[in-house]
Amino acid sequence: MMELERMQQQQRCKRISRRIPAEGHGVLVLGEARHQVGMREIGLHGMSVISPVTLACGEQVVMEISEDHGVDAYRCRVVFCQEGAWGWQTGLEIVEQDDTLLVIHLP
Repeated sequence: MMELERMQQQQRCKRISRRIPAEGHGVLVLGEARHQVGMREIGLHGMSVISPVTLACGEQVVMEISEDHGVDAYRCRVVFCQEGAWGWQTGLEIVEQDDTLLVIHLP
């Protein structure tokens, strides 16, 4: 049992170390609704955001993040959503980055 706990702790540490703090805003797309969210952290497999709306665990959403070249869109699954002081602290697992979702804004 101790070996399993040690492996789980190492896995958590590796996951945390791959996340970096994020600044700015993104757009959470829920069907036709679009909600601006505050970015907290971003990693290889997911991101943490502050959302103005509550989301159900397992719910599928699209997250849009503006970049210099345009907007990257990610299909995500909600892994947690907890009420916080500034909104709903939400964890999103990236399911895929789909090129068909990519929107390029030309100057």
